[in-house]
Amino acid sequence: MIALILFLASYVYMGFEMLASRILGPYFGSGITVWACIISVFLIGSSIGYLLGGRTADLQGNRRWIRIYLLWAAVSVSISWPLSRLTLPLLSEEVTMASILLQTSLLFLIPSILSSAAIPGLMKLGIGERTEGVKIGIYHMVVSVGSVAGTLITTFYMLPGMRLQHIVIGFALIYFLSWFMMEVKWYKLCLFAIAFIPLLDIGGARLGDNPIKDHVSTPYHDIFITESSEYNGQPGDYVFMQFDTHALQGAIDKNDRNNILFSYIRETLHIADTYAPQAHNIFMIGHGAGILTNALEQSGKTIEVAELDPQVLELSRKYFGYAGDRVAIGDGRVLLNEKQDSRYDMIVLDAFKAEGVPFHLLTRDFFQLVQRKLKPSGLVVINMIGAIEGDSLIEDVTATTGSVFGSVKTIARYDDKQMDQNILYLLSQQPLASVKTSEYMEVTTRAGNIITDQSIPNRKLQ
Repeated sequence: MIALILFLASYVYMGFEMLASRILGPYFGSGITVWACIISVFLIGSSIGYLLGGRTADLQGNRRWIRIYLLWAAVSVSISWPLSRLTLPLLSEEVTMASILLQTSLLFLIPSILSSAAIPGLMKLGIGERTEGVKIGIYHMVVSVGSVAGTLITTFYMLPGMRLQHIVIGFALIYFLSWFMMEVKWYKLCLFAIAFIPLLDIGGARLGDNPIKDHVSTPYHDIFITESSEYNGQPGDYVFMQFDTHALQGAIDKNDRNNILFSYIRETLHIADTYAPQAHNIFMIGHGAGILTNALEQSGKTIEVAELDPQVLELSRKYFGYAGDRVAIGDGRVLLNEKQDSRYDMIVLDAFKAEGVPFHLLTRDFFQLVQRKLKPSGLVVINMIGAIEGDSLIEDVTATTGSVFGSVKTIARYDDKQMDQNILYLLSQQPLASVKTSEYMEVTTRAGNIITDQSIPNRKLQ
């Protein structure tokens, strides 16, 4: 029984740590800074918990203390979800190391302390008064196996198939089961049941002003499908795909499915017709809602698309009318590397996580790979989000692409140099003519630092 409780507690501990990144991700991203805060808070919590639990394990009421720790671990885990809904919008208004660390501590420090505090007492109960090396080894092994199981099952089975609040409920239930196995009385079930009231879904879910039509959590994204009767001041029957709470990936008006709503997609199609009218073979990284994929397929071009998340492809079929078969599931860089050199007339990079383009798709090493896969006269189009001036990531991408390609053009829709907007990069080894369309204009971006696989100077990518 002790070994089972140790396994369950360790399972939830690591599963909850993996879940923390998904809870924080919509507001702070999922980069290395967020993970550093999560790991630090859980390590601090376990250190405090082991110290506290070690002291109470030596008291006569060891079993009672274990029950207290497990009960309140269940309660603290159960309230972490509603607490996150209240505090995350407030503390994420300015994303700094301090705000991330504060929010992480607020949500996860107490649960990690309480769950860790039960471990020393459980081990002492199992070992008894005699110190047996074999038993100590077995219990530590059980803790390790539980941690591995919690990590893998949460990441690859629970996150893709369950809502976040339901995973939280499941974790709290496991702690409650462990508490119950420590011979608690039935009437205490009432206290536990009360703790789950805030987790119940009451009423229709909404994201901002838009009702949520569908919500899917995957190992890569928290994907929302939302609806609206208005977009940019125009009435319609709109459906949106977005990652986490803010990153729009695509949209359609069901009343006019041929109307391409996002200007950067219209501009990419214009660029393909203007700068690469003979382009036949196109490779694109990032499928999203499938709007650009659909348009390129319908233009008669041969297109191959890499999409990391199979659920994104599935949702593009279900809600956005994508019916093609040109999308391969996998990491775009890996799939491109497998292709024949000098194969493509055009390569398009339109891949985003919630916090931006994945860093391994913005390094000099990646662009050297892109160059090898292009025909000598080939064209590259990159969609970025940023400001024309004062944006360190845009500056670094300008420097990095310029270190590989002989001709680099940047175009944007608005002349407000401080506003975040879509910025398109056009890259080629051949000279590119000046760009001027009805929607976009050529802009000048400063060159910053070169990004490589070994050196990531920009904190936005960390």
